[in-house]
Amino acid sequence: MFERAGDDRRAAKSYGAAGDIDRMEACLAREDGQRNLRRDLREHVSRFETLLAGGQRLAALEVAAAIPADVLEARDVRAAANQVDQRLCRGRTVALRGPDGAVARFAALPALLGRDGFCQIVLRDPGVSRRHARVRADGAGFSIEDAGSRAGTWLCGARLSAPVLLPARGQLALGEHCRLDFATREPALLELTSVVGLERGLRAFVGSDALPLAAAFPALGALNVFPEERTARVTCTEPARLAGQLVGPSFELLHGDVIEAAGQRLEVV
Repeated sequence: MFERAGDDRRAAKSYGAAGDIDRMEACLAREDGQRNLRRDLREHVSRFETLLAGGQRLAALEVAAAIPADVLEARDVRAAANQVDQRLCRGRTVALRGPDGAVARFAALPALLGRDGFCQIVLRDPGVSRRHARVRADGAGFSIEDAGSRAGTWLCGARLSAPVLLPARGQLALGEHCRLDFATREPALLELTSVVGLERGLRAFVGSDALPLAAAFPALGALNVFPEERTARVTCTEPARLAGQLVGPSFELLHGDVIEAAGQRLEVV
């Protein structure tokens, strides 16, 4: 009766009293297995929560994935891990809203510009194609090429028919109404600013390596962002908080995160 109810401890005691040693030992083995499983689960949950609080989101997901799928008690951890996975800043791009409400986008090269939500720099103007143009690293500088758009890509008034090396500064036109001023801030960083179109005022920073948040938020000279395929990773050399929690020198971003550093508050949008 106890065994059918899943109470192996009392079942073992009953079998022992009856002299059925084999069944008693089988029940005790199952009881030990369940005790070890509960202990391992507690350790996994604790590790998962610690990693999340420290901004180590990918490592936390690995811990959740290591819990056997048939452990019903882990359903809350799996649900939390699923939410984290859905909120990761994927696609080599991340947008941050500063204290004044202005949004700056940081993207890794090569960077697609267009209306498609999967582009690194999203431009909603109806005259812009879903995948309109592409910026690449080109030696010590940057190049621009049309990505098969309907209305064409123009550099300083000339329509592009092949990839072209960008000068230190100038203006790009994507279609009829979208205009982007560009400037090389440093050898590895290009700034794009929308001056005409629905995205007027948008600032975007693209590069191949670490992108300094100080390019958009001058007080944050100690923070760099690496927009990677799986997530956006931030490194810092001064104390920073993520969702109010003090974090280490490297952490990963989720949509909706709040970063606090050097008296500044940034929201991941």
